Amino acid sequence: MGNYKQVKVNLELDAYEKLEQEAISMNINLAQYFRQKVGAELSTKSRFRKNRTDNTEKINHEVLFFLSKISKEINEITEKLEYGNIDTRLILFTLIEIREGLKKFEVVK
Repeated sequence: MGNYKQVKVNLELDAYEKLEQEAISMNINLAQYFRQKVGAELSTKSRFRKNRTDNTEKINHEVLFFLSKISKEINEITEKLEYGNIDTRLILFTLIEIREGLKKFEVVK
């Protein structure tokens, strides 16, 4: 395996979610997506990279993206609660949004 350097990038949440959705729709992870966009594929595959199985074809990528979004929203609420900077109306609004999203996927009636 060759010598590699890691690049870290800070993005706003909306930009990150857009890129993540594009990568999911291409059935690749975000690192692979970035490498493709900049034309910098690795010369050898990492020995730790797991190959995707046929099960990925059965995954609903919309649901996967929605679950990722929910987890980020819950983490943000938790962080704000820890510091006491949150309005209870914001919590309620976010939870209602999550419930409506879950209805779309027929998880909640």
